[in-house]
Amino acid sequence: AAAAKLLQASESGGSGSPADRQGMHLLLQSHQKLGNCQSVINIGNRYISRFRNSPEAADAMFSIGQCQWNIQQQDIARDTWRRLIRTYPDSAAARRAAEKVRR
Repeated sequence: AAAAKLLQASESGGSGSPADRQGMHLLLQSHQKLGNCQSVINIGNRYISRFRNSPEAADAMFSIGQCQWNIQQQDIARDTWRRLIRTYPDSAAARRAAEKVRR
């Protein structure tokens, strides 16, 4: 919770610098650990929109899908994971998403 509070200023991605990108990703992970799914979905979508070519974008999209699943939005989660597989086909997150979609 302290990390999420400390990183709150990173919610928008700041100036787009590598440090701002990393701060935003850490904020996403902090909310994920706290189980704040609505925050994960909101921050994750902003992260992907802002930093779609970053190494963490695929993981952010996977986290969005996982949170959608956790809040009983299974069809939306599957759509998110399918989009992840199409957008980042060579990522480890896409392989995890493929496992989730098959279930």
